[in-house]
This record gives sequence, C-alpha cells and structure tokens, in this order.
Amino acid sequence: MRNLESLEAPSTSQSRLSFRLRGGRRLAASGWLVWLPIALALTWKPYRNHFAHFRIESILWMALLTLAAVVACHYLMRWPIVRASALPVLAGSGLTGLLIFEPWATLVTLAVLLACYGGGRFAREHAGLSAPPGPEEIALSAGLGFAGLSLALFWLGILTLFRPIVFVVLLASACFGFRHQIKQLWASCQSLRRSFVSVLEERDAAVSVGVVLGGAFLLIGFIALITPALGPDFLQFHLPNVQHFTAEQGLAPLPFQDYSYYPQGVEVLMTLGNSLAGQAA
Repeated sequence: MRNLESLEAPSTSQSRLSFRLRGGRRLAASGWLVWLPIALALTWKPYRNHFAHFRIESILWMALLTLAAVVACHYLMRWPIVRASALPVLAGSGLTGLLIFEPWATLVTLAVLLACYGGGRFAREHAGLSAPPGPEEIALSAGLGFAGLSLALFWLGILTLFRPIVFVVLLASACFGFRHQIKQLWASCQSLRRSFVSVLEERDAAVSVGVVLGGAFLLIGFIALITPALGPDFLQFHLPNVQHFTAEQGLAPLPFQDYSYYPQGVEVLMTLGNSLAGQAA
C-alpha cells in the first residue's frame, strides 16, 4: 500500500502543476487580448498615413479576408497536414503579396538577405561560433552578414562607388561565393517550421490568441511595407541622406544636416535599396 501511495503522489502533484500551467497560459492569453487594443490605439496615428493610401473598402476587404483566414486556420489546425503547412503558407502569402505590389523592391531585399546570411554564416563558421539550426542561427548569421555589408558599403561610399552596377556585382558575387552557406538556410527554415508545428500542437488559449495576433500583425505590417514611409524621423533625417548619397554616388554630407556627417549602417543599406529599386526597398 505504501508503494502504491508513493506512486500516486507524483500524479497528483503533476496534475496540480498542469492546472497551474494552464491557468498561467489563460492569464497570459487574457493579457495579450487586453494589450492588443491598447497597442492598436497607441499606434493608430502613425499608421493612419499608411491607411490613407487605400480606399476604405480595400482596407475592409483586407481585414475581412485576414479575419476569415485566421478563423479558418484556428479551426483547421487540428489537422496535422494543416499544422505542417501553416508557416510555409503564411510566409508564401506575404511574399506573394509583396511580389505583386513591389516586385523589384522585394527581389532586391531577398538578394540582400541571402547575401548577408551566406556571408555571415561563412564568418561564423570560420570564427568557431556554433548555433543549432533554427531562428537563432538565422538571426546570428544574418546579423554578422549585415555588419559586414554595412562596412563594405561604407568604404564604397568613401570611394564614391554608390552605383547600381557596383551594387549588383556586390550582391551577385556574395550570393555566388557563399552559395554553399546559403543552401544551409533550408535546414534552419525546416527547424523553424518544426518548432512552429510543436507550438501549434499544444492547442491552448495562448496559441489561439497568438494566431489572432499574428493575423493582425501580418495585415498591419503588409500595409506598412507597401506604402511610402511617412514618419517624421524618416522624412527629416534618413530619406534626405539616402537621396543625397544616391545622387552623389557616395558619402557626401549635407551642409545643413549634422546627422549626415555620421552615416550609420541603416543609411548605407537604404542607399543600396534606393539605388536598385527606389524608396520601397
């Protein structure tokens, strides 16, 4: 009897722990549902300019389609095949929309991402920095690649080589030279998909709220990406520098703006995109 009681005790404690975990997840889900309208209310004014580029009917249709997709995904997630294809379909839908509205900007952005990932992974491997396949590996490799690209673009700007042909050769050379590292991106994407599927299999309140939030953020982010940037910081500092660097084909400071004497990585990256595909890139 004592042995039986000792065996039953862990199951009771485990049930209590499971109850606490479920309660904590429900509380977290409720917190996210409260946070969503607050975040939308606080960020509505900056996004209002982006929404102004569309007719109200277009925004309503996009919102209804997004809501329908979110509800359908929520109820279809019980099927394993749907869970396995959810992330590829989500990513593919966003990429297809960007290719339709801004094809050149999307292609240039993809080329930059692939070049940075390949170069960053090459540097990481030779530096002995290991990372398991997945989102951490993608972020680490791409971050190192962006740092290297920013440094290369800085010196190209000093040499007044901010020219489209130079940018094309730079990206093409990086994608070809690091093609073996770029192929490894597929393994990290597959690991990311498996992690996403494992989260969906929990089927708790937090996951359901995450699906709703993901749909809302996807719609807002998509609208922000396909419309011109109208933020005061962008119009006052970043965009004038980028346009001036593009016109001068190098890092030539603006006489009336002290900020242009300190070009950061974002400006040289934006100059590359602006030279090849305009402001959208």
